Amino acid sequence: MMKKKIANLVPEFRKQFIKEDLPVFLYHYTSIEAFKSIIDNGEIWATAANYLLNDPTEMTHAEKIVLETLKERKERFKEEGLYERFENVIKGDNALKQYVCVFSFTEEEDLLSQWREYCPKGGVSIGFSGDKIKRNIGDACIQDGTYVENYNDYIREAYIYKCIYEPKEQRQKINELFDFLLKHTDFQLYGFFSKMIQTFSYSFKHISFKEENEWRLVYWPDENKLKYRVKDSILIPYFPFLTIDHNKESIISKIMIGPSRNKENLKNSITSYLKNSRVSPFIEEVKITDTPYQPRL
Repeated sequence: MMKKKIANLVPEFRKQFIKEDLPVFLYHYTSIEAFKSIIDNGEIWATAANYLLNDPTEMTHAEKIVLETLKERKERFKEEGLYERFENVIKGDNALKQYVCVFSFTEEEDLLSQWREYCPKGGVSIGFSGDKIKRNIGDACIQDGTYVENYNDYIREAYIYKCIYEPKEQRQKINELFDFLLKHTDFQLYGFFSKMIQTFSYSFKHISFKEENEWRLVYWPDENKLKYRVKDSILIPYFPFLTIDHNKESIISKIMIGPSRNKENLKNSITSYLKNSRVSPFIEEVKITDTPYQPRL
């Protein structure tokens, strides 16, 4: 009975809160080494959020807003006996938060701050088809490189949404979410509701990051399905999503060559490399940024 209720709620939650149409293209800035890994392996890696975020206040920022909004509505939640439960969930369960996996996109193809942050020694912005991203994560979640059919299971649900930067809009969204939760109050669904709150909070960023126009793919994988990579002597958990959709088409469509000491040579080598890759038929263009910034040697 509980699974059936959850399966019915997921589409309603999506319709109300994850309803934006994706842009025609979304971009991801990365190093040449990581770009080659994405093409060779046919995967993008959603990294455990605790190891990913470039803003150290990001999760406390979202938590602060959610707790303040919850407190403003304390009397209503007390009527349902939920206030303390939601307060504890928002404040705690660090083990649960540790395995939320996030992959970041932006609407901006050629943004200086992104080149500096993610490609300090040179790199590319990879252009992904918005329609194919949406179809790919909507059709199925990826488990060890194979598709599964149970994507309406709330634990396996992946969300992609635009980040919210304006404080007023953040509070409005949290109030709308609380209205939704109160409308469907059911003790058995408490775990599902707590995950909805935590998942949605990953769309909140400080207003100083507004120029990034970020979108996020957020996913709660089974801990046993996580993989690990090494960076700076740390093991970092991640979850792989395929870049080839169920129609055998690449979701990668464009490549922008970032600031480099020799952009023309880099473009030539990347173009040659892509010709022998499985994404070759789907690449619409490879072009070079006009940004005069010079990366570090």
